[in-house]
Amino acid sequence: MSALDLRGMSDADVESALSLLEESLSNDERAREVARAIGPATVVFAAVDSDRRVAVELAGGRILLRLDSVTAYDVMIEATEDTLSEIFRGASDADAAYFSGRLSVRGSLMTAFRLRARLLGLVQEHVVGMGSPLAVGRAWAYRGAGPPH
Repeated sequence: MSALDLRGMSDADVESALSLLEESLSNDERAREVARAIGPATVVFAAVDSDRRVAVELAGGRILLRLDSVTAYDVMIEATEDTLSEIFRGASDADAAYFSGRLSVRGSLMTAFRLRARLLGLVQEHVVGMGSPLAVGRAWAYRGAGPPH
C-alpha cells in the first residue's frame, strides 16, 4: 500500500486498521522513543467533513491509536479526510496544508510541531511499509516482519 485513506470505510474497518498500525509502531523503538519524548499527550485528528476522529495517545513510551469522540486533548488537528489522508501517506506537506488553511490546529502548537517533526515521518514509513489496509477500503490481517528500517 501507499496510502492511508479513511474515506468510505466503516468505523469497524478503520478501528481494525488503526490496531494494525498501532502494533507496527509498537514494534519500532524509534516510535517508542518519540512517544516518551513528546508524551504524555493526546492528539486528535478530526475530519471536518465526516466528523470522524482518530485519537493518538502518547504515554509511557507507547503510541495508542483509536477511533474515538475524545473531548479532552492537548492538540486537535482538523482537516478534510482527503487532506488528512494525503498527509498520512506523504502526498501532501503538513506545513503547506496548515499555512494554506487546509488544516487547522487547536490547542498546543508546540506539541503539534513536535509531532510533525518527530512522529509524522515514522507514521508515513509504517503506513507505506505495512501496505496499509486503509488504502484498500477494508481491514486485512497484517502479521509480517514489520516496517522497513
